[in-house]
Amino acid sequence: MSLVTEISPKNSDEFLVEVPPTRPDILHECDIMEDAAIAYGFNNLPKTFPPTNTVAQPLAISKLSDLVRVEWAMAGWVEVLPLILVPSLHSFTGCLLTAVPSAVLT
Repeated sequence: MSLVTEISPKNSDEFLVEVPPTRPDILHECDIMEDAAIAYGFNNLPKTFPPTNTVAQPLAISKLSDLVRVEWAMAGWVEVLPLILVPSLHSFTGCLLTAVPSAVLT
């Protein structure tokens, strides 16, 4: 996982994780859990059925992003960082930053 991690001094059930600037793909807690699952091995996780059922639909922006991503791939382009498809305000609040730089267009 290569993320600096330590046990929280306030709560021993929590970890404090330091995300380096070289990992722009980590925006939320679920991204850290995905890295941990990959390191542990998905096949090593116990298979359980969740106690509740949910029904969800993709957001309109997700559908658009998927369509653009497929068209770019078919054109031979390589996706380096998909953050260009994410609204800048979401990117900064997801990174726990309060101010949006003036160079970023919304």
